[in-house]
Amino acid sequence: LERLDQSSMGIPALRASLLGTFLAEARPRLEQLGQAVVTHDARRVEFEAHGLKGMCLTLGADVCGEVFAEMERLGREQQPGAVGPLLKRAHLEMTRTERYIATLERMAA
Repeated sequence: LERLDQSSMGIPALRASLLGTFLAEARPRLEQLGQAVVTHDARRVEFEAHGLKGMCLTLGADVCGEVFAEMERLGREQQPGAVGPLLKRAHLEMTRTERYIATLERMAA
């Protein structure tokens, strides 16, 4: 919560926007990352993982961000095939983050 508050500068509308953007864009980007792994597109793996890492860290979802940081590194090192085993963990962490956001939204209502 502290990181989210810092990222949103304590502005409720900005906080809601950051959370909404994550919910709207993170899953599609994770699917694009999965496609990049299938096609062995290291550059796309790095790009999508970098974006997802940033989204997670902005919200304070550090564990989720760490998974994407590792995927980004593997993409940068031209090892997109090594990302495959991390996809399941990424999906689990993404689900965990989405559930936490839902809890935050219920608390704010």
